[in-house]
Amino acid sequence: MGAAVAVGLVRRELREEGLIHSRGHFGRFVGPEGTKVRRPPTKGEALAEEIASRIQSGRYQPGEKGLVEEFGSNRKVVRAALALPRERDLVTTQAPKGTFVKKLN
Repeated sequence: MGAAVAVGLVRRELREEGLIHSRGHFGRFVGPEGTKVRRPPTKGEALAEEIASRIQSGRYQPGEKGLVEEFGSNRKVVRAALALPRERDLVTTQAPKGTFVKKLN
């Protein structure tokens, strides 16, 4: 049995016993499913929180865009970061025009 196969078997056994769990593309973590993951936020997650915070504080006005230039990140990171504000109904995406801040109620 090769090392990779052995590692896979051990990982499966740990998961079945509830000692580890997987969280999407973030990796594997100690503890059963639902255990709070302690890790520093990724660049995209930190950017998402900052964008949402700025929208909620009124720093970004409805219809505003241009985040790629402001944050100095590539489009892929900013697009991923916009998932959180989109989930919170703070922005709307209009293909192919872009993603825009929504008017807050």
